Amino acid sequence: MDRRLRVGVIGTSWWTETFHLAGLASHPRAELVAICGRDRARAVDVAARHGQPLVYTDYRTMISSGLIDAVVVATPDDSHREVVLTAIESGLHVLCEKPLARSAKDARRMLDAAEAGGRVHMAMFTWRWLAVFTHLRHLLATGYIGRCRDARFVMQAEYAHEPTYGWRFDPHRGSGIVGDLGSHMIDLARLYLGEIIQVSAQLTSHVGRPGPDGERATSLDDSATLMVEFASGARGIIDVSGVRLVGALPNQRIGLYGDEGSLEADVEGGSARLRGKSRTDESWQILPIPAELLGLDGIHPPILDIPLLAPLTNRPVGDRLFVDAALGNAPAEPTFDDAWHTQRVVDAAAVANRERRWAPVI
Repeated sequence: MDRRLRVGVIGTSWWTETFHLAGLASHPRAELVAICGRDRARAVDVAARHGQPLVYTDYRTMISSGLIDAVVVATPDDSHREVVLTAIESGLHVLCEKPLARSAKDARRMLDAAEAGGRVHMAMFTWRWLAVFTHLRHLLATGYIGRCRDARFVMQAEYAHEPTYGWRFDPHRGSGIVGDLGSHMIDLARLYLGEIIQVSAQLTSHVGRPGPDGERATSLDDSATLMVEFASGARGIIDVSGVRLVGALPNQRIGLYGDEGSLEADVEGGSARLRGKSRTDESWQILPIPAELLGLDGIHPPILDIPLLAPLTNRPVGDRLFVDAALGNAPAEPTFDDAWHTQRVVDAAAVANRERRWAPVI
């Protein structure tokens, strides 16, 4: 009989339930053994909807139980370091939500620990696995645009529009929009064009938010624009916001412009479009996305019944790829190394904004 991976999940947010638990449930060799959340009633409620796994309120107790082989860490940013290090010290494989940490220094410590322990380590950059972005990567590899000169990476959402408390914008817990949405776009920028070597940035907080106690508080950025230079010589703009009224799902736009052609990918309202123009084309062409990348022929329903998200429950990506990697059947991607490099850019953006200068990625 094929060995199963015994998984514990730390975190009980709607994102954890909607994305991570659905992804794990769709894998035939993943066994959800335990769920951990600080609010026991909430954890029990989530467990009841997902096969009645064991419920814990202390992640240390769950990690040291001996009942799990791997853990998914889907908690607020400020807790990632200690939870991940504890899991690695206990010999567990780890999938951690992005951003991996609140600083590159902490991310590097987590990476070093995972590599020293010989454990599988992955970071959850969810959007890189959409079919349109997967095919865009393939087209780049075939030389469709030649040498890239300019790039645009845009991600827009409205979840931060209301002036309410949110830990993502709490300076003591979160990483602001540049760490939340920006990390996704930085990940894709690195995936497509390689390392970013310097950054200029403007980080802005448009909406005043209270602290967790309801009192007036300092709020981290909810909009960010980065100008970036790649080691290849390409230049790019990364533009992210959580306060643009765009609908329930984030909008994403990527444009890559080279000496042999151009590619543009758009994700809006649950649908995606990819178009290109090569040097010999008279006009832009709609480029079909291969059916095998869409995940629509799988046996599992797409997350939120949105076809765009079908790869996450029907293809070897996300939580499903983590299970395969931990069982030794596939390489992990992206790893903590990718997440560390991403965090280096986030850190450089903070320096660039604060000091109003181009900041090297160090």
